[in-house]
Amino acid sequence: MVSPHHVVKIATALSAVALTASVAVAPAYALQDIAIEDAVAQSGSVTADNGVVMQSDDQSDNQTGDQQSQDSMPDNPNAKLPDNVSDEISDDATVISEDLAATPEGEVKNIETGEIVTDPTLVGTKDQQPDPLAKTNGESFIPVSAEDVKNAVADANDANSAESQSEQSDATVKQSVEQSSLKSAKSNTKTAQSQSTQSNTKVQTAKFESNDYGAHWGTYNNSKAFFDYQNNLFVQQAKGVIDVSGWQGDIDWAKAKADGVEGAIIRLGYGEGNNADKKAQRNISECKRFGIPFGIYWYSYADTPSIAKEEGADVVAKLKQFGVNPRDLAYPVYYDLEKWTWEGHQPPTDPNVYNNIVNNWYSALQSAGYKNLGVYSYTSYLQGPLKHVDIYAKTTWVAQYGARMGFDSFPTNSRGWQYTSTGKVDGISGNVDMNAFGNKEFVPDYPEGTGYYMSNSLKGGAADFSFGYGRAGDEAYAGDWNGDGKDSLTLRRGNMFYTKYSLTGGNADCAFSYGKNEDLVLPGDWDVDGKDTFAVRRGSTYYIKNSLEGGIADKSFIYGRSEDQTYVGDWNGDGHDTFVVRRGNVFYFKNSLTGGNADTVITYGRDDDQVYVGDWDGDGKDSLAVRRGNTFYVKNTIASGVADEAFSYGKTSDTVLVGDWDGDGKDTFMVRR
Repeated sequence: MVSPHHVVKIATALSAVALTASVAVAPAYALQDIAIEDAVAQSGSVTADNGVVMQSDDQSDNQTGDQQSQDSMPDNPNAKLPDNVSDEISDDATVISEDLAATPEGEVKNIETGEIVTDPTLVGTKDQQPDPLAKTNGESFIPVSAEDVKNAVADANDANSAESQSEQSDATVKQSVEQSSLKSAKSNTKTAQSQSTQSNTKVQTAKFESNDYGAHWGTYNNSKAFFDYQNNLFVQQAKGVIDVSGWQGDIDWAKAKADGVEGAIIRLGYGEGNNADKKAQRNISECKRFGIPFGIYWYSYADTPSIAKEEGADVVAKLKQFGVNPRDLAYPVYYDLEKWTWEGHQPPTDPNVYNNIVNNWYSALQSAGYKNLGVYSYTSYLQGPLKHVDIYAKTTWVAQYGARMGFDSFPTNSRGWQYTSTGKVDGISGNVDMNAFGNKEFVPDYPEGTGYYMSNSLKGGAADFSFGYGRAGDEAYAGDWNGDGKDSLTLRRGNMFYTKYSLTGGNADCAFSYGKNEDLVLPGDWDVDGKDTFAVRRGSTYYIKNSLEGGIADKSFIYGRSEDQTYVGDWNGDGHDTFVVRRGNVFYFKNSLTGGNADTVITYGRDDDQVYVGDWDGDGKDSLAVRRGNTFYVKNTIASGVADEAFSYGKTSDTVLVGDWDGDGKDTFMVRR
């Protein structure tokens, strides 16, 4: 992808009801389009569930993990070191390929001759950005300081000189020692890989390679995982992902998938006003055809926030042109931020400027409905011009071609390490970047539609708890069924209700039949006994039951129209739940279980909003919240106007439930997947 890659751098009879489920034993970091706190770093020895000891960072063995070949560029293990560096290349210049360097003023020069490069294919023109991969002929390269390259050349020359002056007998002994050391090193790496692989033949580590410095694939928690050279876990539940561009040509995606490719990040383009990547359309279509999960990346040339906004608009236009909807993206749309070269322009150096650039790009995509976004870069740039807390909060994919991942500020549980640029995959000619994407902390894998992820606060972030319950086709309702002050779930199948008194899986605590299959079901506390029961609606008639059992309704009445949308809440704080009907964005509230005129009428939100009811602030009165995408707009009073708070939680595709899960008197949200 870029040129940047770093060596130091990436849920009938009561007794017969059994609803199969499982309860998570770890926090549910499964809400992947919102930021969550990183897991606490491991310290000391950590034992996996199979008894394998994972060595942690503070168990120093005097290894830095920054191995560097004598004849390769610093930070670029597969780039050849030049024989010499021209005096015309100042120490504060930046080497941007095997044979090119950029001066602080933005001129590009040949590293060995010092001659200025003017080829627009490589440096662009004042009004036209170059393809960033042209300078390296599609190969990966991370920019590095000219001073470091000069020092590496000098060290290599000194070593070559000393070697040429040594006696043949010394060379023979040295060769023997080196061979022995190499053999030992390979053995140690092989041992580390063996230790990190559990004896579970069901876990397939695919055909993805490890890198040259000991970062390797294995298994953890009975899932595929990726580790650094000291066996420290980077991610579990891992996927082998490649990132590709037009420089890979026509990829045989069937062969690539068969060879272990589990995902792809596809270059869509670069800069602003340029053509899309010449293979983007084909790569997207093929990934869809073969069911390969994919994401997108876009290389930035923005030096101002206004240019970033134009780049964002260009990304949106090309995504729509190629038929990529937000729901198509298994991985984010990444903003690729690197130190670029472009004739007559210079990249920003101020993290505050870069933060405004990122915010403008994000805004352009989010306003078009693309919410799953991220920043990609490499460690040294993240520690320099990108060193900003808000940029770190968006950085979920990092390139680093060494023994360990140097960036330690991942904001989400899900993350990716681009760990080598010289991967080999069947169906692709030449090298390809390889990545390990997965979760730092284990994410419970519930069958689709049976996982519930609950938050006890009105904010984004990780779920506080998750559990599995029931079947995917069940209808789920929340209520306080036993009067303990905490809400839990009831599942409905046809006209059968299966009630659980706790937020767990397993057998239902109560089961009964009520109403007809086609009834609209509404839970609420109709008699102020502190316990929720059910009402059913047929047309505009409501049939209310004050106990969790079948039989004749205790009360019935007519309110509103058959086409109205109906919601339940305690609008005046008297302990009685009653109804509100909605027509478009107009709400008609009734404070008694009777027909007649509404007691209060307000407008709130938009016609197409999803509406939820809860006591958000603990004042004993219910009010409204609306949802757009995965953003919730909460109002603490029965009134029109601006929301009192807004936040994002879960995914747009989630089903949402409202309840007081912890008994604190405040309602919050639960999402179901």
